[in-house]
Amino acid sequence: MKKFFFAVALFAGASTAFVACSGSDDEPKPNLDDIKEIKLTVDKNAIEANGEDVVNFTVTSDTGVNLNDKAVILIPGEEITFLDEMYYTSTVNETVTFQARYNGIYSNEVTVEVKNRSKYEKYFRRVLISQLTGTWCVNCPGMTRSLKLVSEQFPDRIEILAMHGSSSQGTDPYAIPQTEEMFSQFPDLRGYPSAVIDMRQKSVDATTSSLVRAINKSLLEYPATCGVKIASTYNKDTKKVDAKVTVAAEATNKYALGLAVVVDGLEYTQTGAENDPDYLHNNVVIAINNLRGEFIGDGVINAGEEVSHTFTIDMSTTKYNIEDMRVVAFILAQSGDAYYVNNSASCKLDGGSIDYTYNE
Repeated sequence: MKKFFFAVALFAGASTAFVACSGSDDEPKPNLDDIKEIKLTVDKNAIEANGEDVVNFTVTSDTGVNLNDKAVILIPGEEITFLDEMYYTSTVNETVTFQARYNGIYSNEVTVEVKNRSKYEKYFRRVLISQLTGTWCVNCPGMTRSLKLVSEQFPDRIEILAMHGSSSQGTDPYAIPQTEEMFSQFPDLRGYPSAVIDMRQKSVDATTSSLVRAINKSLLEYPATCGVKIASTYNKDTKKVDAKVTVAAEATNKYALGLAVVVDGLEYTQTGAENDPDYLHNNVVIAINNLRGEFIGDGVINAGEEVSHTFTIDMSTTKYNIEDMRVVAFILAQSGDAYYVNNSASCKLDGGSIDYTYNE
């Protein structure tokens, strides 16, 4: 099973060691070339899933040398994920196995249990990633591949909106006007490909490590204060979809509801992926109500209350298979003068549903 990896540089002090100056410069220094084995130890084998409790790592050699400033910590078999710092914290219930690596030498494995997330966050949190892409964009397949890896690493933790756009370099048949609107709302976006996390922050680049860091930041710093459930029905006679979205608030706030329709499994030529005969366009947004959602009433939902809204979408002109479509609901919560995605979920467009998901 893939593991969530929440390595965020928030608690550097927990792993900092201060060494007093003593002895002379003439003391012999350890010969790192003599190292044949390394050992990984932890100061605890269980932590609370609150993003504050920390497990600290120590890496030593068979010659007694502390290698904390030279080794990296990783999850065995998942080379895309590693820790530069010698500590770990998480906001997800999980059992994680770690291993150290130094100069091509691998240590023993140690296991850490992260538990009791429900004490700190009631509703299961899903991050919304808006992927800005284009069929003409030679670098865009790189982000698509990175998002696929991230989806495997964070199972059921992210919802992706692939928002296509055209440019002077080419026309995209899946382009929607909201993609240009994203560039207007986030002027620091440098072009295609780009990713915006929870309508709050942009990913630095298209690499897996950059996306992982951005997802970790959202999950760790912005816990869910609401739950979301969806029930979607398609009327074959009227060619309309009724998607009922219900929000349950754990904390009183103003909430806005957003809904998008996406299509999976589309075949179309992708620049930069000519040598990949299996390349498909997934999560392609073909309709979205509002990037910042819509208020129901005055937008305020009190703690313990539920509010529902049914979105009706006319699908009479669509050229895609209804069976390949999903609805993605995203709930934005007020933070200061702005609104950011606090939770999201998705289900099949025709007869699909998803209930509230709770942390354990």
